Amino acid sequence: MTGNTSTIKLPRHVAPFTDLRVNKLLFYILPSNHTARCIRFALVASIAVVLVIFAAEYNIVAIVLCGLVVLYMLYKDWYSISAKFLKIAPIKIWMEPSIHSEHTLPAHTLLRYHATEEQARAFACVADVHDAEYLSEYCPNVMLLDSAAPGTKSKLDTSSTNTNHGDFSNFKKSEWGFVLCDSVEDALHCINRTVRTYRTTTVAVSPTNSSSTRQVRGNAMVVPSNWMMQGYDKPIYTNVKYPFENAPPLIPRQNPTGLYTLKFATPENFVSMSSGGNNNGCRRYRLIFHAVESCALVYLNGHYVGMGKDSRLPSEFDVTPYLRITTNPADDHINILEVIVPRFSDGSYLEDQDHWWMGGIHRSVELICVPDVVCISDYLVDADMHGHIKVLTYVNRNDHGSNSGSSTCSVECTVKCEVFSDVQTTLHGGMKAGECIWSCTRQNVVLPSYSSNNAAVPILMQDTIRGVQQWSAEVPNLYTLVVTLYHGGDDNVMTTSPIQVESTRVGFRTVEMKHLDDHPTPNLAINGAKVVICGVNRHEHCPDKGKVVSIDQMIQDCCVLKQNNFNAVRCSHYPTHVSFYRLANLIGLYVVDEANIETHGIQPMGRLMDDAAWRPSVHRRVLDYVLRDQNYPCIIAMSLGNEAGRGENLRTVLPLIQQHTLQNFIVMYESGGKLVEGTGKTELTDVICPMYPPVNLVKKLATTRDVVGDEFASDRPVILCEYSHAMGNSNGNLHLYWNVFWDFENFPRAQGGFIWDMIDQGLRCKIGDKEHFNYGGDYGEEVHDAQFCINGLFSPDRVPHPAVSECKTLQQPLDFRLVGYKQGDSNISIQIIKRNLHFVAPSDFLKFEYSAINEAGTVETGSCKIEGDVISLSLSRNKVNTVKWLNVEGLLKEDYWWAKAGHVLVESQFELQEGEIAKCPVLPAIQQLMKNEGAYTIVESASTLCVNFSDKPVLTVSTKTGNILNFDNMLSNLKMNYTRAATDNDRGGADLLMGFVLPMSVVNTFGKIFGDKFFSYVHHWRKKGLISGEPQSVANEVKHEITSTGVTITVNSETKKKTALFRQTIIYNLSPEKVLHISIKCFPTKYLATVPTLPRIGVTFEHNYPTDSENPLIEQILYCGRGPNENYIDRNTAARHGVYSYKFADHYIVPSECGNRTDVRWLNLANQAVVNCGDGEDMFQFSVNTAEQELIHEALHTSDVPGAGDKLFVNLDYKQMGVGGDCSWFPCVYDEFKIDPCQKSFEFDFTITPCSP
Repeated sequence: MTGNTSTIKLPRHVAPFTDLRVNKLLFYILPSNHTARCIRFALVASIAVVLVIFAAEYNIVAIVLCGLVVLYMLYKDWYSISAKFLKIAPIKIWMEPSIHSEHTLPAHTLLRYHATEEQARAFACVADVHDAEYLSEYCPNVMLLDSAAPGTKSKLDTSSTNTNHGDFSNFKKSEWGFVLCDSVEDALHCINRTVRTYRTTTVAVSPTNSSSTRQVRGNAMVVPSNWMMQGYDKPIYTNVKYPFENAPPLIPRQNPTGLYTLKFATPENFVSMSSGGNNNGCRRYRLIFHAVESCALVYLNGHYVGMGKDSRLPSEFDVTPYLRITTNPADDHINILEVIVPRFSDGSYLEDQDHWWMGGIHRSVELICVPDVVCISDYLVDADMHGHIKVLTYVNRNDHGSNSGSSTCSVECTVKCEVFSDVQTTLHGGMKAGECIWSCTRQNVVLPSYSSNNAAVPILMQDTIRGVQQWSAEVPNLYTLVVTLYHGGDDNVMTTSPIQVESTRVGFRTVEMKHLDDHPTPNLAINGAKVVICGVNRHEHCPDKGKVVSIDQMIQDCCVLKQNNFNAVRCSHYPTHVSFYRLANLIGLYVVDEANIETHGIQPMGRLMDDAAWRPSVHRRVLDYVLRDQNYPCIIAMSLGNEAGRGENLRTVLPLIQQHTLQNFIVMYESGGKLVEGTGKTELTDVICPMYPPVNLVKKLATTRDVVGDEFASDRPVILCEYSHAMGNSNGNLHLYWNVFWDFENFPRAQGGFIWDMIDQGLRCKIGDKEHFNYGGDYGEEVHDAQFCINGLFSPDRVPHPAVSECKTLQQPLDFRLVGYKQGDSNISIQIIKRNLHFVAPSDFLKFEYSAINEAGTVETGSCKIEGDVISLSLSRNKVNTVKWLNVEGLLKEDYWWAKAGHVLVESQFELQEGEIAKCPVLPAIQQLMKNEGAYTIVESASTLCVNFSDKPVLTVSTKTGNILNFDNMLSNLKMNYTRAATDNDRGGADLLMGFVLPMSVVNTFGKIFGDKFFSYVHHWRKKGLISGEPQSVANEVKHEITSTGVTITVNSETKKKTALFRQTIIYNLSPEKVLHISIKCFPTKYLATVPTLPRIGVTFEHNYPTDSENPLIEQILYCGRGPNENYIDRNTAARHGVYSYKFADHYIVPSECGNRTDVRWLNLANQAVVNCGDGEDMFQFSVNTAEQELIHEALHTSDVPGAGDKLFVNLDYKQMGVGGDCSWFPCVYDEFKIDPCQKSFEFDFTITPCSP
């Protein structure tokens, strides 16, 4: 984007304080803080005193009842009263929010403690930071304690000059033992501790003593893993509610707790590092748990090491005093590590994040040998689009406890920073060395003598590097920053071996709020250009391993997103695995990072955010993830969490973010602002980022100014943090959102959003030879939210759902427009409009091809010429008048990290000529139809009317229902169809929301008293009998007539349950050529007037085919309509007109209506029958399935739906309502995509022609 620009920093505005007033009111009456507990204790004590004083004067029964009340209150709050108020019981650290962790080291960026520059540069180009082979090769100071620790020498390329790597070739795999206990107390008992002694260090353990630890190793356990995925306990899925009693910070005593045990020895290189040389045996050792849910109490050799609670961030401990360094290779079990992992802790109240609750050590565990005397404790980097770079390195004294006396003296060191133009060669790793383009050295850095606070010494280096290439999601250019620490400060120090080398990949980019092209409102700008966010929310999920996502799955996630024109990911709702950020850097994805905070089940959501007792936990969760992740160029914004409301805890942490970073990060936090869902407009965000606003609200947000009091303040861009809820068959209306996002003139502040969400969180389940994905409630959990975790654009195996193609088309960075075309022109020019492509020209990476088609198929294909922003092509003059549609596709010229050459990235279709709807052109088989030489005869019975030819039945109609029972032995049970197998969106409404917390009987009573206007579509359909399988047809009159043009049967019937729902007149006309013409006119009754929309108007029938067919019939269906993927009237922008083979997508995880095609002109059922539009101008919709609609409607899993048999179930629809998609808990099909039940009548017709005599 060009033009004048100006950078601004937006003030954060204070929205109305209604929610905060409610917080303050509840602050003193609910058990979430110390003050409330004191008040409750005083109340209990007062009641007890009254009971004693008046015991003699009042009825003993009343006194007993009051005493029971007192006892109940004491029971409910006994821990708080005894531990926090009376101080007669020990504090249980796993449910004390004021203690976020114990003895953990400060958070920092990922440190690998390389020994050489070559190791550091090579490892910077590695995707998986916990890959055992790469660690062995390049990180000699890091010992991986995962179950998958290397058992053989590295197979990596050893051509590097590195020779100082650790030799793990003789190591056994780390064998973790595991026991699942009923409670934390039971786990403590297993290691000879109690609630009173669990923090002491007096229970020493050695391999030779008789500690009970050696008897409780239990079974082998994979680390990292969730124990629910290893056969212990069961997963629990909830969306809002907590899976335990909601009384923060209390956790029930019955709290499944894992006891992990590991026996290990240190590698040989650790031994050499800790003895001899000039380190004087003062190396430090750190134990890092990169993530444990929900809490970890760590013991090493019987000593209490510490505790950490954040389930998505590292807990790092200094274990130097407790670690035993072995000199005997046979001592492979010299150290005993014990970890107690409660499934729930007070931290769980901050992690109510709409995903599976799964306990365990689910990210890697590492033991690290830290350099002696001095070390790099952290480093921060900021590199902007102009080549300005700042590197802030923190150096610490590290010789506490040294015997050399060096800790009492000052120490000099040297720090060198370099930037290299290295190139990563594969997605997993590998490096092609580049040149050093910048180097800066700071010598004679003096570190004072070691003190108890041991503050790090900051060393800032900054410069401008000329000629660097910018990083963006379009062109993700990366460089390698290397930070090297030397011991000493003289000129010769850099000829010696470094103490420590660190590295990271750097991208030069600028993220800011900026006025662009003199526009009065600001935009989120990246490298000076307005970037529209084509984003998706992403949970970490694996269908087989739960929260343990492999590097290959992370690569797959990044690639499928880029292939489908997504350019951004929101980490929902916690910091993700560090390897994902490295991949996003490399592949090119913008990332909104997020703190591990959500209190959705607390009402109001911000109550804990306004409670001082929770402030330490909230602050640490926010600052720790910022400190860990701030160096990744892919991160364009930081979030304080999700659905956690507002309050002083968040307001006070906000300025701390800038104090701890070099970059001026943009904050994007939806934050609440109301009791239920948030507005995204509070003072805690730089971006207006609401959840699930309908399109009209997006327009309003993007055009209404932010107001504070009576004064106008600076307007903020609008980016939806969540929208278009992809639950089952969903994502309708998506094109309406993108009409707003791409309308830069009228809605310049609207900048896209993040679809919810990426991956269906189903867990694989195999029963016999069948397989399906489980969701909430499938494990017998009492508390769950059913399939609300099944709301992804992709299946758990990353297979795209049909809606992904809609996302791809709507989000494509280019648009196309015909230039000066007149019907019949053979030379065609197309203008390319760059709407979200700023840093690369289309011709640099795309080639363009065209295909000319009509109702019969493809007429011509070819390549396009491109000059600047104009595509040109020439159609054959003798074919131009036969072309109906022109397709233009942009394909990748060459291979990229995320797709191969030839991948179609952008596409468009133009209608070159209008005309009447064509009939099926597949004529050869139809021309074989016989000409009847005889006449039809009709045979009537008590229940049927049969049309025969040569004594063979051709058409059989039920005189009781008016349905076709059989037509030419290839079609049966043709009947009216006004229902559909309900989608998840059909089930969404006020009744669903209330059903999360109330029994359905109460919900139904509420609807009867207060009205059910906002209840789900399914509620209204069920109320009227419009549920699949319920309405039945009843024929009132059946008449027939034989003429020279064939046989005509007229049926007057009703479709009813108890009351008539529809009345219809159906005319069947069978021609001498055996062509069946069906004309239908249906009339909704007034009984349906209160229904918000009708599901569909159409017919359904069963299609029979020979079982000895080589290919399933469903693969032989051809049609002319929109395709190739499933589409609906509110989700068919990406579906282009053409002739397609019907591709039946797999059923959604929760089976529902699926497989529809719109704007269909003709349908060929494997050359056995052809369906054509009738004489009107309306096209039809159709779908084909392997099971009848009623069965699909009732099915809970895909394994409940049978596969292909000897018949298919075909729906032919005059119209079907849209699927909706703004959200899945409120009716969300827009009026233009509904079917009005008050419309007087619906008329449609079609023909069915057998393709064989």
